Amino acid sequence: MCALIAPDSAIRSERGPLRVDAKLEEGFGHMLEAADALSARAIVLQTPTDLTTGQRDRDLLSEYVARIPRSAERIVVWAPGGLWDPATARRFAERLEIVSAVDPLDDEGLASALAGSEILYARVSSVGARSRLSEPMLMRIRDATIASGAEEAFVAFDSARAFRYATRVRELIASAADDLGAEP
Repeated sequence: MCALIAPDSAIRSERGPLRVDAKLEEGFGHMLEAADALSARAIVLQTPTDLTTGQRDRDLLSEYVARIPRSAERIVVWAPGGLWDPATARRFAERLEIVSAVDPLDDEGLASALAGSEILYARVSSVGARSRLSEPMLMRIRDATIASGAEEAFVAFDSARAFRYATRVRELIASAADDLGAEP
């Protein structure tokens, strides 16, 4: 199973984020073609920090998301940047019938992740003070993933060590499932 992160060419035009022009339209089309070619389970929209919480930008996001073909096999995930707090982003994502990405290491993001969605998309960046994810941090990610109760969970790492972290979290989840006599 794979997820496709929407390229910047499908998100930003010369006029700004989600403001459709010919180049963005072309990037949007390429994004959908790539998602189909990969049989991507998710299309992840990482919106930039200059997409604000204001009504105009909410409308732009609503219109953009409405253009993405839906199916039971594909979800749309929104990873907002900037001023969006996790609870507000989650409520707005629910209105758009998409999944809001959460940071399971952020206390507010963790609370949002534990809110009982059918699908959890946890997104972890290892930058700044988090340039290396410690074993206790990986265990917190495991705990948040399990505690979410989600039927389907994705954990994505934005790091040069992404494969190592993902492998370790998978091992931790499998070990916890073995201890509980459940499936990971």
